[in-house]
Amino acid sequence: MRLAACLLLAATLITGVFAQEFKGVTYKKPVGWDEAVQGDAKVFAPKGLKEGEVLAVIMTGAVPTNGSSWEKQFAETIALANDGGKSSNESKVEKREVTGAILLVQSMGLDHKQIGKHSRLYAQVSLGEQRVFVTVISNKDALLEKHAEAVMELIGSLAFKSANSTQPATSTAPANGRIPTGNTPDSYLGSVGWLPSGKGVPIPRPDVVNGKPVGLWWKFTYDPSALRTKAVVHIYLPDGTRASNPRLGGGMLYDLAGQRAQKGTTGVGTFVISGGQMVERYDGFESKGAFVVGTSGGAMHFKIGGAVFYQLLPMSSQSILGQWKGPGVEYKFKADGTYETGMAQSNGDWAITGFNTGTYILDGYLILLQPKDAPSFVSIVGRAGTELILGKTFYSKR
Repeated sequence: MRLAACLLLAATLITGVFAQEFKGVTYKKPVGWDEAVQGDAKVFAPKGLKEGEVLAVIMTGAVPTNGSSWEKQFAETIALANDGGKSSNESKVEKREVTGAILLVQSMGLDHKQIGKHSRLYAQVSLGEQRVFVTVISNKDALLEKHAEAVMELIGSLAFKSANSTQPATSTAPANGRIPTGNTPDSYLGSVGWLPSGKGVPIPRPDVVNGKPVGLWWKFTYDPSALRTKAVVHIYLPDGTRASNPRLGGGMLYDLAGQRAQKGTTGVGTFVISGGQMVERYDGFESKGAFVVGTSGGAMHFKIGGAVFYQLLPMSSQSILGQWKGPGVEYKFKADGTYETGMAQSNGDWAITGFNTGTYILDGYLILLQPKDAPSFVSIVGRAGTELILGKTFYSKR
């Protein structure tokens, strides 16, 4: 793939810090491109793609080193990203060092069971003790060549936010407590810098009351950026308000006013149940389907047409303890308010890749994670049957 060679030639672009920032990484969005947060990644795509055309640039946040070489970490991350796919036409890994930063690039073809045959370009920018990993996916080589300059501009702009402004606290914190509140209207739950407002209405326990759902519920969704199934959380209130990806004002508070004030689509709307049907209206859309309440595994659920919603219950200081296995990463929460995270071997011992430690505060449906070597962030957390939902990712107990 010619883009890999061109990217190395353009490596001198890796300089400067731009106003746009995502999880400790600063960048410059190409003109005429859209961007969105999907799961734990930032996804960019050119506007005006035709039906059937796929071109996406998927960027992680800043990831701390795990002590092994940058080349080994690059290879291990590619192996995780290729999960479920068969690679072909792999180029050799190219490396260039510019102004202290290390750029690694590799291109390949991939035949994936979910998205079929397509081209991929992987790039990793490393500096000091941090790295950022980028995946470029395209189903047409001509499409990728057309936008090659914009892709190079984006990758070439990547830099890391000053450690002075993002260094988290490292002292041991109580496992249960109150997460600090603040005014962060332009940030979103789960992003670095976001804080709950401390305002809102109490979140009811998830239940069906007088024939209507109340509280926090979740449903399955397929995330193409991560090539796996994730959870989308919804909230339903007794007054007929509904919202997807609820903006929490505290561990047990829903900040309805804050979510309504968010830029763009908010996911806030109304729901009505009548004649066995549930009608939802939000952001100018209307959806409807048969409303059916049932149980599975002893837990309540409800259906709206073909979509199934399950109860999301708050974790307790005891139920969160232990080691939780997710796709490519695990968390181990301890009673003293510390945690460990990284990849683990089959016996549960930590592998060297991505290992990190930190402190946490659990507060109802919110958890504050303070990694030792990365920015802290607040995420939604809850119990889904025997599994843990952290952000939008499922974790099972080892």
